[in-house]
Parts: sequence; C-alpha cells; structure tokens
Amino acid sequence: MNKSVFTENMNNKQVEAITYGDGAMLILAGAGSGKTRVLTHRIAFLIKKKSVHPSEILALTFTNKAANEMKERVENLIGPAANTMWIGTFHSMCLRILRTHCDKIGLGSNFVIYDTSDQKELLGDCISELNLDDKIYSYQYISKIISNSKDKSMDPETFRALNLGNHKLEKVADIYDLYSRKLLKNNAVDFDDILSFTVKILEKNKSVKDFYSDKFKYVLVDEYQDTNNIQYRLVKILSKKHGNLCVVGDDDQSIYGWRGANFENILNFESQFKQVKTVFLEQNYRSAKKILEAANNVISKNILRKNKKLWTESDNEGTLCTFTARNEYAEAQFIVEKIKDLIKKDKMEYKDFAILYRLNSLSRVLEDTLLSAGVPYKLFGGLKFYERKEIKDIIAYLRVIINPDDNLSLKRIVNFPRRGIGNISLADIERQAAMRDETILETMAVSGSIPELSKNASKYEKFVEMIFVLRADSAEMPVSKFVEKVIDSTGIMDAYVNSGKIENKARIDNIKEFVSAAVEFEKQSEDKSFESFMNNLALVTDLDSLDSEEGAVTLMTLHSSKGLEFPVVFIAGVENSTFPMSRLDGSVEELDEERRLCYVGITRAKNHLYLTCTKTRTVYGKTVVTGPSEYLSDIPAELIEDLSNEHLGADYDKRYQGSEAHWDKTPKNPGSPWHASASPRTHIPKDKTMFEGTGRIVNSVEQLNNMKKVSDDAFETGNKVEHRKFGIGVIEKVFKDSGDELLEIQFDKAGKKRLMAAYANLKKI
Repeated sequence: MNKSVFTENMNNKQVEAITYGDGAMLILAGAGSGKTRVLTHRIAFLIKKKSVHPSEILALTFTNKAANEMKERVENLIGPAANTMWIGTFHSMCLRILRTHCDKIGLGSNFVIYDTSDQKELLGDCISELNLDDKIYSYQYISKIISNSKDKSMDPETFRALNLGNHKLEKVADIYDLYSRKLLKNNAVDFDDILSFTVKILEKNKSVKDFYSDKFKYVLVDEYQDTNNIQYRLVKILSKKHGNLCVVGDDDQSIYGWRGANFENILNFESQFKQVKTVFLEQNYRSAKKILEAANNVISKNILRKNKKLWTESDNEGTLCTFTARNEYAEAQFIVEKIKDLIKKDKMEYKDFAILYRLNSLSRVLEDTLLSAGVPYKLFGGLKFYERKEIKDIIAYLRVIINPDDNLSLKRIVNFPRRGIGNISLADIERQAAMRDETILETMAVSGSIPELSKNASKYEKFVEMIFVLRADSAEMPVSKFVEKVIDSTGIMDAYVNSGKIENKARIDNIKEFVSAAVEFEKQSEDKSFESFMNNLALVTDLDSLDSEEGAVTLMTLHSSKGLEFPVVFIAGVENSTFPMSRLDGSVEELDEERRLCYVGITRAKNHLYLTCTKTRTVYGKTVVTGPSEYLSDIPAELIEDLSNEHLGADYDKRYQGSEAHWDKTPKNPGSPWHASASPRTHIPKDKTMFEGTGRIVNSVEQLNNMKKVSDDAFETGNKVEHRKFGIGVIEKVFKDSGDELLEIQFDKAGKKRLMAAYANLKKI
C-alpha cells in the first residue's frame, strides 16, 4: 500500500500528524478539522508503514459511537487486522482489564456494574441506614463527592482523615464507607470504580503493569481535553515504557469540568511528557466562513487557551442571523417558522435542524410550539431507553442470574411480577440474611429451615429455583434466545399483556425492542457471550443511540451537542443570566468553560446559524427582564443579519402581555449592535506562559503586563472579601482587564482562586 493512500486529500498539517515517528505527540484539533480521519489514518500508517502489529496499539475515546466509528474507519483502511486492536472507550478497556484481574482487589469475575439509578438507590439505603437527612445529604451532593474522591484515588478513610473536625464531611465519610462495603458485599462496582480499580491494580501489581505497558507500544487518545485525573494516570502508566503517546483534542471544546474533566491535562501536556511534537489542525471542513469567524471571535476572549484560529478554503459564506423576541413564546414561534421557511425554500429536511439551549428548562416552550405546529422533533436527553422501568426490570433479572450476590437487583424484581413476596416478607428475609451473613438469595434457598421464614418458604424456594435454572441456561443458549426465555419464565411480558392497560402497550414494545437489541448484539459483537452482552448493556450511553437519519428536528442542550453537526443550528436563550449563567462563581476557569460551551454550540452549524434571545422570560413563574448575552457582542456586526423585525407571516407577540422592555442599545464594542451588562475580557495574543507561579497556563506575558495592577476604589491588594461559595479570603493581586478586574485571592478554606470581579459578587469585609 502506497503512502499516498494514507495522506491523499490531506492538508500539510494532517500529513505531518499522520506520518510522525516515535515519541509523544499533541494534536490540537479545532472543531471540524478532521481529527478522527487523522487519528485513524495514523493508526493505519503505523500498521502498514511502520510494521506495528495491530494488537500493539491501544486507541481510546469516550463514547461507544466514537469507538465504533474509529474501528470501522481503521478496518476500511487495513482490513480485518483491525479486529485485533484494542479500540474502545476508557470504561470498556478498563472493564476488560478489570474482569481479568479483579481477584487482586477482592472482586468475583461475575461482578455487576451499577448505573446511576442503582447508585442512587444504594446511596439512599446508606443514608437511611445511618439515620441521616436525605435533604441535607442529597444524592447529588454525596455522589459528586464520592466520584471526585475516587478520581483522586481517595478511599473513605483517607477522605475522613482529610476532613476531621468538619461534622458534615465526617458524615459523608460514613456514607462513603458504608456505600463501598455494600458494593463489595453485592459484588458490584459503579462507573468510577471501573477506572479507579483498574489504575489501582496497575499501580499495585508490577507484573500486571509490565504486561500491559509491554503490550501497548502505541497509545492514542481521542478527546484528550475531556480526561480526568484517573484517566491521565492510566494513560501515563500504559505509555510510559515506550513513550509513544499521541493525544488528540481541542482545549477550546473542554466543557465537562463540572463532571470531573481536568482541563489542565491538555494545557500542560507538553510539560508533562518528554520531547512532545505539537501539531495544530486549524483548517475547518465543516462550517461556513461567517460561522467560523463568529466562533473565533467568541473564543478569543478566553484567558486559558492555546493559540488557534479556525479557517476554511470554502467559498461558502453561510448565514449568521440573530433574532430578538419579546418573550420565549415569540422566540419559539420564530424558530418554528424559520424551520418551515427553509424546508419550503431550500428543500431541507427536518433532520437537518438542531435547536440547542443552555438549560433543559428552556425546552418546554420550544416543545409546545413544535407540537402545535406539527413539526416532528426528537428530544435528546429525555428518559433513556435503558432507564425505563420495564427494561431496568429485565436487566435486574439478568444481573441476578449472572451474579446471585447482587442484593440490590434482587430486591427490585423479587416481587415483580407479584409472587406474594411483599415488603414485610422481604424485610424478614433481609434481617435473617444479615444475621447469617448471607446474601438474600442464599437465605431464600434455605428458608424452609428457618422458623421465621418457613411459612412462605415455598414461594421463596420457587423463586430461587427459577433463578438457578435460568443461570444454567445462560451458559448454553444464544443471548437473544436466552433473553426471550428470561422474559417468558419470569412472567414480565405476561404481566403487561394481561394488565389490559393502554399505557402498557409502549412497555410491551420496549420489551420487544430489548430482544432486538440482543439480536443486534449477536450480529455485531465478536464475543457473543452472556457476560459480554451484560458488559455492553452497562456501558451504553444516550449519545450512542442518537439516530441522525431520523426525520425530526433535534432538541438538546449545548453540552449534549458536542461531537455532532447539523446544516442548520438555532441556539436559543442567548441571554445574560442564562448564557452565561448567573450562578457562576466568577472564577476564570468557570467563565472560560462557559464561553467554550458557546464556541461548541456555534461550531455545530455547517451552513446556517441563528442566535436568539428574548427581552423578557418567565423563570420560576415570574417574568423577568433579560438582556442579550455578552457573547453576541463579541461577534463583529458585519457578520450578523438581524432578523428581529422580520415576521415571516407569524404573529410572534400573540401570547405576549405587557409593555416592551427597554434595552440599552449602546454598543460596548466598536461596530457591535449589542450591549451586554457585563464587560468583556479583551483578547490578547496567546503564547504558552505560566500564570506567575500558579502552575496554570494563560495567554502570554504580554497579557499579564497589559492587565495592569490597579489601586482604585474597587478592589486593592490586601482587601478582605467574602464569596458566596469560597468563603473568606484576602486579595493578593489585582490586574486590570479591559474595564474588569482579575483578582487573585487566597481563601481560608478553598485555597487560591482567580476571579473576575464583574461576576464574582464579592463583598468587602
């Protein structure tokens, strides 16, 4: 195979990345720059031109959809040899290692994986058992702390030791400890455990670490900006021996800090690994010129970023429009009418359109308006297929069959369909199981010999017999046939069929679809075992199920849109207090991430982009006056066509009551028609520079010099201040930044933070 096959129709930077030799490489790939193509062609180049065996390559990404696409592209380039590669998500790869070596941390190889709802239920049991208030110790609060602790490899005792004297966090340590013990008792892991346990095994067992670090001579990571601390450690362990680590990502698309992604992993890559080759992919193959210019102007205001600028050779100027509505109903009506207009005039289809928004709550009025207009839509991020009750019930049966120690799943299905084993009976069984130090199923199996349970022993033993008969069948039958037998033997389908309730028709259809999923698994998977099927179920994500061919408008949050593209994109609610959100803490990191989210939304659009906002919006039942987001004023006026006076034949103000709010239209940027309430941060050329000893990369020394120290009536070095989230602190440095101030503050408990004064809502004390 000629080298040209790997580099045909590639630009010079893409060729440079594909054909680079050994060593660490950072590929900074802007939105729409063909990063997946570069990554897959580099894999093919390594195999065909450098004679690397496919089994010596590890390629990691974040979704099953991305992993499958990567594998398919590599197979198209090199043929069936791609099947010997390890291409998958971080979780699927770690699960593969964990299944093999789980004995080293006290897990049985048939352990089950608890998803978010299982975790919520188990944590609820822990909070109840410890007699704690679930309003004070909410699931969201506890689960985030536990997840962050596992990301830092912090066990319950270490967490407790670090928080001695803090009553609330000591109670959290109690919950964390009980939760961990219950997981072990159930022979179960949560999603964080899959990663943290794998790293623990590799770090504590030299022979295991040596095996995998020897095996993987080349490690490639996609979407590196989304990695967390534990994923960074994993990648470092596996790539350390050979040093051939290639990471691909875009610091401007790092938007998952709220769920643990560490933005510094990509910013600091060049200082963390030796002799790094850095390649910038800035040529965009997706979006029209105006859209790219808008994206560049918005993201250029960020402080923490690498110096990239998207560009295109295409002559397509594209459409970039804004629309200011009186309220959210007028905004939604405009969007619907514009969709209809483009379908009529440009022969477009519903699937070509996406409506994006910052907050889920904004979707309701949009949905109502689409429904009223008869426009089909798909709400991405609604109730997921695998989270529906009937599907969760079937999965619970399958879990108990593969792992009889799973008490949580057993309690879910022991009396569904009804078997006369109600809550009182189950409580009796649980009590006896705890006294005997057995699982619930083990106690049910010998219930005839336990006086307290003997009265209903026949019911219990019949259930146990059903589980173990199915357990034997699981090893003998194809997965799809076995799933059908489980549905039939347990009586789940019959329960819904015989209920006579109209609403159960959808449940019946979903159960049939689950069987179809098992059939599809058999067609697609090399490992067709029941265990492999269960692994696949545990790792499926909502993004994997998004059907781009469906004939419907897509509605989703901006966070969910990452990695997707649409010919036409509407971003609704581009208003201050909504986007960026008013509840931000004012830190540079948080404000920068919010702006990156705007950049992601803009770069989803290929040909047409519409940014809409309202003058008033009803929030929590109250109508409030809003204002256009500062992001709108970041876009040069010559790029924008304002459609605010266009009606398209629709009465946008039909549902609006009240007088029109007055907006200050004074331009805050030369040439911009928009005025926002907060001052923007000035763009200054960006080079890789550390922020005066803080260990954080910012734009440049020039930027710091331009942010001149001030000592006016606003904030001064030495001022003592209070922040609603971080508490009491002292200002150590003050920098002027185009009308705003960047404050470096040492907080008593939260440590050192950098906050923008306009957002931080600080109180002098």
